[in-house]
Amino acid sequence: MKHCTKGAEPASLLAFRTARSADTWNQMRDDAFNGGQLAYRDIKRDQLRAQGGLCAYCEQRLAEGLDDARIAAKASHQQVEHYHPKSDTSASGNNWALRWDNLWIACLGGTASTAGGVNPPPHQRLEPVHENLSCGSVKEDTVPEGIILAPHEVPLYPHLFAYDDEGRIRPALGCNVHFVPGNRFATTTALIQNTIEQLNLNCPRLCNVRSVIWKQLRDEIHRGVQARANPRDFRLCMARKYLTRRAGECWREYFTLFRESIGPMADEHLRANNYAG
Repeated sequence: MKHCTKGAEPASLLAFRTARSADTWNQMRDDAFNGGQLAYRDIKRDQLRAQGGLCAYCEQRLAEGLDDARIAAKASHQQVEHYHPKSDTSASGNNWALRWDNLWIACLGGTASTAGGVNPPPHQRLEPVHENLSCGSVKEDTVPEGIILAPHEVPLYPHLFAYDDEGRIRPALGCNVHFVPGNRFATTTALIQNTIEQLNLNCPRLCNVRSVIWKQLRDEIHRGVQARANPRDFRLCMARKYLTRRAGECWREYFTLFRESIGPMADEHLRANNYAG
């Protein structure tokens, strides 16, 4: 997980919520007469841009670019994720389904199905499906506050997640220096570990693809360090290559894996380029 920002609330969502504050998520999404469908489109577009095109949890890339056409082209790969379950109606006047601060964009979490006779790639669906569900598809109605990091709670620095050669995520060393308000565990490490488990971020489907990337990066770093007189400069070159995002582009898929593999030079590059999530 990487830090995700919230953009400005779409005017269409604010207008719909003002007019129809008690509507459910499905009522808004399917509404063709009161601006609900427009609000749904704007939520996906604006928040995906704010997230740099990546799933708010696993960092899978959800579009090839952030212009309207390329976001729409991958619309079936994206879903709106309610961090706090939209089914919670316990608080009068608080409709979690339509709260902008509760809405993120996520992948399908391993639920991609066969469409048009074409099977989805293994990183989108892997048997047995239940063991390979992740992100919002496995979190479902869990009340997450204090036990699962919200995307905006992941700090810009330091990164809290590390990886091994099998593509498994673990809490990064030293992550306890970061304080998370509302943490219901004794340490930040425990909160991160529970986040990983609750979102099933170490399911085989995700580990398989991350393991391939990790090994490719390891080999690239090994060759580059051996060939260069200044290993630091080589790692800075890697940071510029993999962790630079230009206008209209998405962040590198599995951004934090690249960041952690490159090492301190990654953060040096990000700081120099005013990284903001």
